[in-house]
Amino acid sequence: RRLVERVQDFTHILICVVMHADPRRIHPEQLADDAGAIMEQYRINQMLVVDADDVLVGALHIHDLTRAKVI
Repeated sequence: RRLVERVQDFTHILICVVMHADPRRIHPEQLADDAGAIMEQYRINQMLVVDADDVLVGALHIHDLTRAKVI
């Protein structure tokens, strides 16, 4: 949203300029409640789910937690 307010033309902006280089991650073995707490603490809506080797295994969105009635 902040980028949309600053930039008028997105046709020449590279992904590396707008992406998060070090996004928050969580492991599948952690509790859903932990994910909710992390999302609240860092004011984020989604997290990557990675295995012990830091390999991406999925993504978790805050809507996933609300659907599961975690939050």
